[in-house]
Amino acid sequence: SAIHKAEQRLRMIAFDVSAHYADNFKGTGFKAQLAADSRNSAIQYRTFLKEYGLVDAEVVMSSPDTREGQESLEEEDTSTVNRFWKEMMERFDTNEKYVKGLLASFAREDGVEILIVIDKLLTGFDEPRNTVLYIDKPLKDHNILQAIARVNRIYTGKEFGYIVDYRGVLGELNEAMNTYEALAGFDPLDVDLTGAVIDTHEEVAKLSQCHSDLWAVFKEVPNKKDLEAFEQHLRPEDRRQEFYDALSRYQKTLAVALSTEHFYEETSPERIKIYKDDLKLFRGLRASVQQRYAEVIDYGQYEKQIRKVMDSHIQSPDVEVLTELVNIFDVDSFDQEVEKRIGTAAKADMIASRTIRTIHEKVDEDPVFYKKFAQLVQEAIEDYKEKRITDAQFLKLVTQYMETIRQGHEKDLPKELTQYKEAAAYYGVLKETLAPYGEQNEDDKGLTTVMAIDVEKILGRRKIRDWPSMEDVIKGMQNDLDDFLFDLEESQDIKLSTEDMDVIIERCISIAKKLEKYDV
Repeated sequence: SAIHKAEQRLRMIAFDVSAHYADNFKGTGFKAQLAADSRNSAIQYRTFLKEYGLVDAEVVMSSPDTREGQESLEEEDTSTVNRFWKEMMERFDTNEKYVKGLLASFAREDGVEILIVIDKLLTGFDEPRNTVLYIDKPLKDHNILQAIARVNRIYTGKEFGYIVDYRGVLGELNEAMNTYEALAGFDPLDVDLTGAVIDTHEEVAKLSQCHSDLWAVFKEVPNKKDLEAFEQHLRPEDRRQEFYDALSRYQKTLAVALSTEHFYEETSPERIKIYKDDLKLFRGLRASVQQRYAEVIDYGQYEKQIRKVMDSHIQSPDVEVLTELVNIFDVDSFDQEVEKRIGTAAKADMIASRTIRTIHEKVDEDPVFYKKFAQLVQEAIEDYKEKRITDAQFLKLVTQYMETIRQGHEKDLPKELTQYKEAAAYYGVLKETLAPYGEQNEDDKGLTTVMAIDVEKILGRRKIRDWPSMEDVIKGMQNDLDDFLFDLEESQDIKLSTEDMDVIIERCISIAKKLEKYDV
């Protein structure tokens, strides 16, 4: 016991805890507990951890006059404990506020990072962020399992709970898990621990295969240094997903490996460097293809821990998308972003992907117009994939389509319609529906042009604030358009079918609702 109480030993453990947590978990939102064997040890740990300054640590314990569950083999230094308790009461005012305040801080992403505990909160406390348990106290039987359960709760992005044992406690784990008597009184919520405790050696052993699986995604690419070929290889969405899944498995496993001492002892420095360099390579590739193919992927909380791995262990900036995807209508910013791409095909892919994305977002505003260009852009992509057009032709085509989308109408749109806010969208619906009736639109005063302008005026007369949610207003619009279309038989000698009239009414009002969202 005396050796365990030695100040130098506590200093060394405190430094190890500080370095391990700071290198692997600080800034990720995941938290840790340090289990000490007495109030004195806990207070000393807090002093040393604050002295090193790498982590924010606090002690949670019962008041000095309460000895419940105290397992210390020696008498406490009451003066040290009383001084600490006085500090806490000056800070928090009451015992209840002290505990609640620290627990609330521990539950926040930016709050206390390590809670130092003796028995309080070690076997009856749940905080899903709690991910690492540093053990420096004797534990036996079901107390071992309950302590482990503290870091085994599910949390977004939390792959494992980690146990760092400074007392050899885990040597008794198998016995505790297999002995029925040891489970007597065990928290029922914790029984799922059986079979769920994994030696990190077991997880690290998977790293080589995960690494091979990641490279296997690119087995058809002859030149393994040709990043443009890699990006082209990832053009199909299902292959990109295969890459993302393989990368996710690899980086999670490498994160576990880099947080263990035995990985460095069992793996050559050259091999470790390969693992690190490849993580950086493939994360950079992922960021690049996300940009190229206009993807927005939420990797969740775990991504913070991987960025932590990059910062702490790879000592090289991670390649990440730092801004949201720039809309093609933000002309200067988008054009600058395109220019950053290396290679004609990469530029063309970015323009094509963003244009398709924009079309999907805006298709309800003018279905005929946007669906036509969605098909044209997709045909250009397919032609390029099948090598029917060159890189330069691909870039020229998709750039032309993007410019037309930016204008919001085709070049042959009747000039008179450009003076109106919505008529061009109605024009597309009317032209498509009236085509079987022989309307040719030979000049700017064609029937479809006039009708599109009339539809905008008819709907405009009914519009009031928040009209899209008002059934009576929408019903009035439907009746007005119905009357307008019936009058065509007399004024233009065109008798529309009931089905076509319903299509025009429904689609025009739907477009008007969509456009209302952007009307300022």
